[in-house]
Amino acid sequence: MPVAGPLREYVDVQTNTPTRDAFGDESDAWATAATLNASVRPVRGGESWAAQAVQAGVDYVFKFRYSSLITPKARLSWNSRIFEIMFVKNADPIYMGAERNTLVDVLVKEIVTT
Repeated sequence: MPVAGPLREYVDVQTNTPTRDAFGDESDAWATAATLNASVRPVRGGESWAAQAVQAGVDYVFKFRYSSLITPKARLSWNSRIFEIMFVKNADPIYMGAERNTLVDVLVKEIVTT
């Protein structure tokens, strides 16, 4: 079903639950916790963000409606690509001294697997 508007991309938020095998070795087990709507835009070299420089290695900025699932411990999956969350920033202007927590900007780095 098509979604109109700026948050038109479907993005999976994945959380990790480490598991142990029979030998006691730990491995990552990522599972989709939620599928959320987002806007996605690439970050250009030299771009700065409200007096805070964008970290080197950041590839995209995803904009979501606020969700407590979106933290640097999670990761994102979009169009069969995986992204590590580098930073989550409240995208709302401060209103009467408080952040409204309605939108967040998520800076990510693509995880390239071979």
